[in-house]
Amino acid sequence: MGEREGTLLPLLLAGALAASGTLAACAERDEPAEARPEASVDDATRALAADPRLKLLLAPCAESGPYVADTADTTAILVEALERGRTDPLKAAKNELAACGEPCLREVRRSLERHWNDPDGTNFVRNAVDVAYQAEGPTARELVVRALSHRNEGVRNLALRALALHGEAEDYDRVLALLDVGGEAARTTGVPLLHALDPDRAEALYLQWIEDGTFEEGWELFAPLLAASDRPETVAFARDQRADLPLALRPFLAAAAARAGDELALADLRDLLRSPDSEIARGLAITAARAAELWDELEWSLLSDPSGRYRVLAAEAVARAPETEARNGLLRAASNDPDPGVRAVCLTARLERGDEGARDLALAALDGDTAAALDGSLRVLRAGWDDDPELADRAAALLVERAEALAHRPLSERGPLLHALGLVPRREAARFLVELARVETGELQNLPVHRWLLLRAGNAGGEGQEYLLEQLDVETDPVRRLDLIEAGSARGGEAARTRLLALLEDPETNPFEAVYAAERLARIGPTEQVLPALKRAALRMQDYTARTALNCLLWNWYPAPRAGAR
Repeated sequence: MGEREGTLLPLLLAGALAASGTLAACAERDEPAEARPEASVDDATRALAADPRLKLLLAPCAESGPYVADTADTTAILVEALERGRTDPLKAAKNELAACGEPCLREVRRSLERHWNDPDGTNFVRNAVDVAYQAEGPTARELVVRALSHRNEGVRNLALRALALHGEAEDYDRVLALLDVGGEAARTTGVPLLHALDPDRAEALYLQWIEDGTFEEGWELFAPLLAASDRPETVAFARDQRADLPLALRPFLAAAAARAGDELALADLRDLLRSPDSEIARGLAITAARAAELWDELEWSLLSDPSGRYRVLAAEAVARAPETEARNGLLRAASNDPDPGVRAVCLTARLERGDEGARDLALAALDGDTAAALDGSLRVLRAGWDDDPELADRAAALLVERAEALAHRPLSERGPLLHALGLVPRREAARFLVELARVETGELQNLPVHRWLLLRAGNAGGEGQEYLLEQLDVETDPVRRLDLIEAGSARGGEAARTRLLALLEDPETNPFEAVYAAERLARIGPTEQVLPALKRAALRMQDYTARTALNCLLWNWYPAPRAGAR
């Protein structure tokens, strides 16, 4: 290398790093310039520095010094993230705290009390309720009930939704009180919640509202609950009063009385289901019959209603009903419906029930060309291939065969087909996409083709993930390795975590690749397992820019608890 070339090469690298913001980051450091190791100048580092995924990670950050938080107490770090975490770290912290159980929830509860009266603490309280929403146990319930009395209406509404999982009969009056002071969101959640907490009290209240002609805007919220009622007082009211009620209620009370054996009410419901003059009446009657579990009254609606939307509603009801030969016959008859939604519901139910004829119909639907048609076909097949692995094998083989036959067409035209192939949880699907990625060039949907195809392969279940992670043993191109890391870790789980931890600890791993692997590990978690490994990696990292990026990542994902927080 000549003298001029030897001078320019570090400058070229400096330019790439400056584009990613790392020179600005270096300027913030208090480390003496002479102590900084020289930047690597190999082609791999140059390519990685220019990749958009690394640019974000190498950019300057507010907190970039050595990460010194105590990694032994990960619960305190996760609770701190409820207050200071950004979008992705916050979401991860909520999930981990909810899964952790009582010890973590007690810490969340204590921290909630510290933030309760803080004007700036509402977001923390909201995040704490989100944790309780996902969790189980007595502390989760305590936290939700406490949040019902918060000054912020949004927090109270979130607590109402969480009470659907954690509520008990004693919470009925709390919810009823909130209906008077809350807005539409509180009523939408609270009115049916009353029934979940205490059905008898709630139905008596609903009937009182009907008799008084009050709270009409809430009738549609409780009408399906009345249709499903076996409470004698509700059935008697339905039998005696339904004819004088508005259309918004009449089908539901007819269904309640019919469910109890009232033949006149059943005749009324059938008239509404077949109403030639009112589409609204037919739709309400289908909803009422579904709620009352009067499945066999929906035959006409499924096979003959002129509205495809209503035929879908009827199909969904029959599909959820206990299996009988007559209902199976209805599903078979409707499998050729002109509406794709009806066909999808019927074929899905037939596959779930092991109907052999449904397999061929569902596989034949894979000849569609549009993304919507192919995705719809795969949603149907997905209902069957967990219990019938051969179904996924055949789907993968058919899509690969189609993709090979269309290899001469522009990649953009093959995009929907290749996307569909990636959704089949088979190694063969991932293998085909990876091999195609090695020969195709250009861009697809604003991404390099290689990255786009590998992201599709990352959808191919555990077998696809396994194949992608294996390719790290043979792929040498630095950017394509990032693609493999990204796609192979998208599902998370033990396999991806183990492979990325090995990359992070391997001294031969490119420092910038190690930074990206660290970011993916933070997303996979859990914190207790991943955080110590990331901290060790930052401490031993020799490349200054990579070490700084790792520290930024650590502070961003795992904020240290402030003194006195506990």
